[in-house]
Amino acid sequence: MSQLDSERVESLYGSRWVETAQWYRSSALSVLAGTDLQADLSQQRVLDKIEADFSATTRQRAEMCEVMAYGDAGFLLTMPGPSLSGVLIQALGDEEQQALFRRTVVERRCRTFFAVTEPERGSDAGNLTTRLTGRRLSGEKLLFGNGAVAPIGTVLARTGDGPLDTVALLLLPEMMRSDAVWACTLDMFAMRGARLAHMRFDRLEVPEHLLLGRHLRAHERGVMGMVKTFHRFRPGVAAMAIGHAQALVDYARTHFAAVPGLTPRLDSYDHVIAGIRTLNLAAAEQVDVDPLRGSAVSLTKSRATRFAEQVARSLSRELPVGALFEHPWLAKSLSDVFAYEYMEGTTPVHLENVHHGYLRRELAL
Repeated sequence: MSQLDSERVESLYGSRWVETAQWYRSSALSVLAGTDLQADLSQQRVLDKIEADFSATTRQRAEMCEVMAYGDAGFLLTMPGPSLSGVLIQALGDEEQQALFRRTVVERRCRTFFAVTEPERGSDAGNLTTRLTGRRLSGEKLLFGNGAVAPIGTVLARTGDGPLDTVALLLLPEMMRSDAVWACTLDMFAMRGARLAHMRFDRLEVPEHLLLGRHLRAHERGVMGMVKTFHRFRPGVAAMAIGHAQALVDYARTHFAAVPGLTPRLDSYDHVIAGIRTLNLAAAEQVDVDPLRGSAVSLTKSRATRFAEQVARSLSRELPVGALFEHPWLAKSLSDVFAYEYMEGTTPVHLENVHHGYLRRELAL
């Protein structure tokens, strides 16, 4: 039941990532089993994905994320690659920092983390309690992916209380092995591949050359740099929700076509998904031109999330009672789809961005 329809995948996404999408789908249940990446990381397709993620534009990353999430979003999140830290370092890192990060990820074929969220302050980058005092990092981070399993990543902290005092730091493997770092992976019900983490820093020494944006003006390396990073990455998250919804629709069409009235409903879902996909790719192109113009990205992310959840709820009601027992990938995917609400900003955050974008007249695509 894990075999994809290659012709369907090619008709939606072209031929480049068909094999990878099939691999993700066939490996999806290993994530449920609690295993940590049941894959041969020497495979060329792993390196192809890492290299593509490093060099992709925002639109190209969205296209790649959608087809891989169509294979399986949960397994996608177990894959090595630069992820959000890569986008941040591309925006703020100097040549030496970018080369160091890229070399580590490619040679180790490892996952990365981006630690922003805190137990008491959420993801408000301008109001964090994690502090860099001199060269010592202290604080606590929560609910971010791969923190206890990735050997390299980035952390947001503050050096003071002013509007320009938010900083981003690159943490290397030897630092992550320090006694000054504690991390654990949290128990999860859905989207387990994300490996959400809890992390503490107790006066971790951070060399000056790992402070990102040293070559930039203060306002460029602070919150503005973070905003650009989120805007560039969010079309990829929206694309994951789009691909996930499309995968559920196509799976139901393949395995439950005999359910009365289901096929016309699935056909109508195809049209809605196609519209959201078009909007997302246009928003991604807009961010490639102007990374501060992110209201269309927020509109698409909230719309993709909401519709993916709608598809999952509809299928949960309309499919036969035994469907989830007989189709474990379907059961997993119907649960996983509700994770997107909490990835890269919840709906209220995005609707506020849309409101401000409307007032600035920036929503025309």
